Amino acid sequence: MTVRLLVFFALFASCLCAQVSGNANLNGRYYFRYVSLTVTGATVTAARSAGGVITFNGAGGYTVQGQQMTGTAAPAALNVTGTYAVQPGGFLSASSFTGGGPLTGRLASGAVIAGTEAPGIQDLMIAIPAPGQAVNNAALQGNYSIATLEFPGGNLAQIRNTFFQAGANGAGNFGNALVEGQAANLGGRRLSQTVTGITYSVSADGSGTLTLPLSSGQTGDNQLASGAKTIYLSADGNWLLGGSFEPGLHGILIATKSLPGNGSNGVFTGLFFTGGLQFQGSGRSFVGSANATGAGGLTWHRRWKEDTSVFDFSLLTGYSVAGDGSGQVAGNKFALGAGGNGFLVTGVPDNGNSGAYVLQAGFRAPAQSGTGVFLNPQGIFNGASFAPAGAPVAPGMLVTMFGAGLASRTEVTQTLPFPTTLAGVSLTVNGTTAPVYAVSPTQVSALVPFSATGPSATFVLTNNGVRSNPVEVPLRASAPGIFTIPRNGLGEGAILDQGFQVISTNNRARRGSFVQIFLTGLGVTAPPVPDGAAAPSNPLSVTSRALTVLIGATPAPNILYKGLAPTLAGLYQINVQIPANSPTGLQALAILTDEGYTDLADIWIQ
Repeated sequence: MTVRLLVFFALFASCLCAQVSGNANLNGRYYFRYVSLTVTGATVTAARSAGGVITFNGAGGYTVQGQQMTGTAAPAALNVTGTYAVQPGGFLSASSFTGGGPLTGRLASGAVIAGTEAPGIQDLMIAIPAPGQAVNNAALQGNYSIATLEFPGGNLAQIRNTFFQAGANGAGNFGNALVEGQAANLGGRRLSQTVTGITYSVSADGSGTLTLPLSSGQTGDNQLASGAKTIYLSADGNWLLGGSFEPGLHGILIATKSLPGNGSNGVFTGLFFTGGLQFQGSGRSFVGSANATGAGGLTWHRRWKEDTSVFDFSLLTGYSVAGDGSGQVAGNKFALGAGGNGFLVTGVPDNGNSGAYVLQAGFRAPAQSGTGVFLNPQGIFNGASFAPAGAPVAPGMLVTMFGAGLASRTEVTQTLPFPTTLAGVSLTVNGTTAPVYAVSPTQVSALVPFSATGPSATFVLTNNGVRSNPVEVPLRASAPGIFTIPRNGLGEGAILDQGFQVISTNNRARRGSFVQIFLTGLGVTAPPVPDGAAAPSNPLSVTSRALTVLIGATPAPNILYKGLAPTLAGLYQINVQIPANSPTGLQALAILTDEGYTDLADIWIQ
């Protein structure tokens, strides 16, 4: 089996229409909502919510004027200053404005989404541009999909999650709504409640109040969504953001304007920057990205915080979109809105009970472009999985890069070792020359040098003496990605059976048999192999890194080999036994290391 030149994604053919992101792109007044819980196991030891105005100066500085709640205390004024930096591609870092640690996040088209990687803190900050001119109730008109995730008393035993749709009439009324959701104190089961007489008010600056009255016989404990929520309207009217400032009622509300009846799976396509909170026993939060295929598949990269650990998580979920943008992702309530440029995901299931309390939001990523030899800052990928922008690379990994003017012609390496210059194209990673596998004007595939270390890897490509823009990508000790037969990182994995035949629907892996999985991103091996050289057959070059193989969520019982594929360059393989109790049919195939997780590929089992 050979490493293949992977096809150019249409996503990047359509993205070369703007400049590279920087500090100047984040400028002006934004409304924000922030919620943070310090969690140990299933116990919250500290809770904080904040909201108000954050003003960015376009040069790396910000000021905050708002309110914050800590624990069950009444809101207090929040007035701080800080710094931020926007890297090419829209990747953001900022100093903390609530004392919870520095923020990492994304600058999307029309939003900022961020959180901290401080140990034990599960948090989410979303900010949307404030209106630039005076508005009133008439600015809020049309149908909206609304989601909430709340923690009354800052207590997971009281957590609640809702999703509902309501129509604003431009005069202060949202009318009635069927609120669907779940609450831990109500048994955690899916409930539906009708809330009548929902009202709103919008002040000249775009802030306001959304009021959900208590229904007859209901209380704040047994009605899924109730009370007055402070809301902020985005400049384009497509988003509402906010939450309660009632003492101790921590949480977040976010809403997106529904589509005008033209929704479908095909409307949901392209790259989105994302973030979310998830509680199911313990807590998780993430910032990352998602690539919607337009065909019912959503590929995620999430920088997960789980208790005190942080790791990179790549997964595929299914979705469906109705005419108004409502639908489901992985069986849970979902809404595509904001003209197709944003979405919400909740833990509220379409049917049954999920047991997961979730709020996730996504905003379209800003397009990037440049002149000359241009590397797309959102376009350096794991060469097997193509996990979305922000996913890390690892030493020894095959990476595929997209851009413009990368080479004068198309050429693929025919011999080993891989050369460091091909068709006049060379590449450095953190200053070290990298082996090059294949080049074309819009796509280059190469290997990350085994010597690469540090928190990030900076890529610089040179085409016949002309250097590209530098692109910085997270670097981890491992970042697994499985090669697939469709050549896009999704679908049937590149897997051989014991007879060296490709596993497929017509040649399914037998339970209890051994298979060979081909992948990249397992990092350094021993004995070491020179960059770009063929891996030895004797002795084999293996990784000592702990890893788990999951087939249909069932752990594989025996891993016979994990290391470089002998006689080949830039390719890893795992020889593993199919569990005797594995479910049959097409099953998700996942690889878990200490640094990362991927389950974008599948395997047929009989």
